[in-house]
Amino acid sequence: MKLLYVCNDFGIRPDGVKGASIHLRAITSALAELGHEVLLLSPHGAPGGGHPAHPVLAEGCPAIADTVRPLKQWLGAFGVADDLARDLRPLVFNSWA
Repeated sequence: MKLLYVCNDFGIRPDGVKGASIHLRAITSALAELGHEVLLLSPHGAPGGGHPAHPVLAEGCPAIADTVRPLKQWLGAFGVADDLARDLRPLVFNSWA
Protein backbone atom coordinates (compact mmCIF):
# COMPACT_ATOMS: atom_id res chain seq x y z
CA MET A 1 0.00 0.00 0.00
CA LYS A 2 1.22 3.52 -0.77
CA LEU A 3 0.99 5.77 2.31
CA LEU A 4 1.44 9.52 2.67
CA TYR A 5 2.83 10.72 6.00
CA VAL A 6 2.18 14.45 6.41
CA CYS A 7 4.24 16.53 8.82
CA ASN A 8 3.33 20.20 8.43
CA ASP A 9 5.18 21.38 11.53
CA PHE A 10 8.04 23.63 10.45
CA GLY A 11 9.75 22.91 13.77
CA ILE A 12 10.10 19.19 13.03
CA ARG A 13 12.99 18.37 10.73
CA PRO A 14 12.93 14.78 9.42
CA ASP A 15 16.71 14.61 9.90
CA GLY A 16 16.62 16.26 13.33
CA VAL A 17 17.68 14.93 16.73
CA LYS A 18 14.71 16.00 18.85
CA GLY A 19 11.98 13.62 19.96
CA ALA A 20 9.42 14.55 17.31
CA SER A 21 11.99 14.01 14.54
CA ILE A 22 12.94 10.62 15.97
CA HIS A 23 9.24 9.72 16.23
CA LEU A 24 8.65 10.69 12.59
CA ARG A 25 11.54 8.47 11.44
CA ALA A 26 10.47 5.57 13.68
CA ILE A 27 6.86 5.58 12.45
CA THR A 28 7.78 5.91 8.77
CA SER A 29 10.46 3.21 9.10
CA ALA A 30 8.03 0.84 10.81
CA LEU A 31 5.45 1.37 8.05
CA ALA A 32 8.10 0.69 5.40
CA GLU A 33 9.22 -2.46 7.24
CA LEU A 34 5.62 -3.69 7.03
CA GLY A 35 5.95 -3.48 3.26
CA HIS A 36 4.30 -0.13 2.59
CA GLU A 37 5.70 2.49 0.26
CA VAL A 38 5.95 5.60 2.45
CA LEU A 39 5.88 9.10 1.00
CA LEU A 40 6.76 11.99 3.32
CA LEU A 41 5.23 15.41 2.83
CA SER A 42 7.24 17.84 4.93
CA PRO A 43 8.45 21.40 4.40
CA HIS A 44 11.96 20.11 5.16
CA GLY A 45 12.42 17.27 2.66
CA ALA A 46 13.31 13.75 3.80
CA PRO A 47 15.33 12.15 6.61
CA GLY A 48 18.19 11.05 4.35
CA GLY A 49 20.79 8.48 5.32
CA GLY A 50 19.09 5.62 3.52
CA HIS A 51 15.76 6.14 5.29
CA PRO A 52 12.96 4.33 3.43
CA ALA A 53 10.54 7.31 3.26
CA HIS A 54 10.51 9.07 -0.10
CA PRO A 55 10.18 12.86 0.00
CA VAL A 56 7.32 14.49 -1.86
CA LEU A 57 9.14 17.84 -1.75
CA ALA A 58 12.85 18.54 -1.83
CA GLU A 59 14.59 20.45 0.95
CA GLY A 60 14.20 24.17 0.33
CA CYS A 61 11.35 23.70 -2.13
CA PRO A 62 10.71 27.12 -3.72
CA ALA A 63 6.95 26.60 -3.58
CA ILE A 64 7.09 26.61 0.22
CA ALA A 65 9.14 29.79 0.44
CA ASP A 66 6.99 31.42 -2.24
CA THR A 67 3.89 30.58 -0.21
CA VAL A 68 5.15 31.76 3.17
CA ARG A 69 7.21 34.84 2.19
CA PRO A 70 4.23 36.93 0.93
CA LEU A 71 2.28 36.15 4.10
CA LYS A 72 5.15 37.33 6.27
CA GLN A 73 5.56 40.51 4.20
CA TRP A 74 1.83 41.23 4.24
CA LEU A 75 1.59 40.81 8.02
CA GLY A 76 4.75 42.88 8.45
CA ALA A 77 3.14 45.76 6.54
CA PHE A 78 0.49 45.85 9.27
CA GLY A 79 3.05 45.73 12.07
CA VAL A 80 2.12 42.19 13.06
CA ALA A 81 4.89 40.29 14.80
CA ASP A 82 6.80 37.53 13.04
CA ASP A 83 5.39 35.10 15.61
CA LEU A 84 1.97 35.23 13.98
CA ALA A 85 3.44 34.57 10.54
CA ARG A 86 5.36 31.63 12.01
CA ASP A 87 2.15 30.28 13.56
CA LEU A 88 0.25 30.62 10.28
CA ARG A 89 2.89 28.88 8.16
CA PRO A 90 1.45 25.37 8.70
CA LEU A 91 -2.02 26.56 7.66
CA VAL A 92 -0.65 28.10 4.47
CA PHE A 93 1.44 24.98 3.85
CA ASN A 94 -1.62 22.76 4.35
CA SER A 95 -3.64 24.82 1.92
CA TRP A 96 -0.86 24.71 -0.65
CA ALA A 97 -0.26 20.98 -0.15
